[in-house]
Amino acid sequence: MSEIVFDNSLLRAAVTASDQAYGDTESGFNLQWIDNTGSNTPPPFQVPSGWIIADSVANTEAGIKVVIYKNETTNQILAVPMGTNGWSDASAWASNTQDYGYALWNAAKGQILSKLDAIVESMQPGVQVVWNGDSRGGALAQFGALAQIEARNDPEYANLAGISNNNIGIIGTNCSGALAALNADPAREGIDANTQVQGIGTFYLQTRGVDGSGNVVATEQVARTGSGLLGNPEDIVHFVDVNVETNASRVALNSTIYTYLHRLAYGLIDGLAGVNGDLSQLQTGIRNQMSESELVAIGKAFSSIGQDATFHNSTEAWVRLGTGVVAMIVSAPAAAVQGPSTANLASKQRLGWRRCCCGQIRSLARC
Repeated sequence: MSEIVFDNSLLRAAVTASDQAYGDTESGFNLQWIDNTGSNTPPPFQVPSGWIIADSVANTEAGIKVVIYKNETTNQILAVPMGTNGWSDASAWASNTQDYGYALWNAAKGQILSKLDAIVESMQPGVQVVWNGDSRGGALAQFGALAQIEARNDPEYANLAGISNNNIGIIGTNCSGALAALNADPAREGIDANTQVQGIGTFYLQTRGVDGSGNVVATEQVARTGSGLLGNPEDIVHFVDVNVETNASRVALNSTIYTYLHRLAYGLIDGLAGVNGDLSQLQTGIRNQMSESELVAIGKAFSSIGQDATFHNSTEAWVRLGTGVVAMIVSAPAAAVQGPSTANLASKQRLGWRRCCCGQIRSLARC
């Protein structure tokens, strides 16, 4: 059984750290809220004290950033992978459409674990390590927790060997599940990730849209992708309700109400204001995984080209486009509300499509 207590202090620190990870994260900085979206929506709680940035990994070649916080008073570490960082994060977009960031994680894993191992050495016995992230960062947090467990047998990370599963945790916000990517890895054939992480603590959050009467009208989409959530076989999530009628950045992408409810300042922090920042008041429920048909529908609706054969009408292509679009609007609320005319073409360009000399949108491989 996990020894980690997901109380307001830890959860508020995690929410704040996910936000701060997108900003300046020099070693020695205190945990603090930053207005990284320009929305001027501070969290509805006092930021917990005692947390400082111990170190970070910014592997630009791999397209990954992980900020590691420590709290010597509580004897805890927060390892915080950053989510997809805007339009310029090309390698992250590519990985989002292929494996939910798994390739990026593997490229930087050794560097991250080495930093974590050194920080663990500076802490007291019984230290707890909580992996925490939003969006793609939440998927990376799941990969990170598993990698920490697997590193116990590696003498290069001797300090990680003494941390048992019940002192490891995951906090994921609006993040894809990790099991789809893990189960697709040929090197992991026959290995059950949930068996490996048995005993860890997990706390997953997911924003959902409610109307003026409190009825749920849409559920955040990214958190429904990627198959199962690591360490959470029952797929239980804590729902953060957001009023979708009061903010243009949460408008429907199309008539089937695929809504943008994702980035922290537009969803999670607003929703926590509704419970006065008391995360213990959040409702829990079973997460609904997104089906292939829904991903296909998102891809078709956003591309606005129906069955146009010049684009590619295979199920795999539509699923990849759908997944990419869902991931893309995570950090592009302005593009999300522009509609198909502008945001559409931009999405295809980011995913490897261009307007051909014939006027059609085609794959670079076909143009």
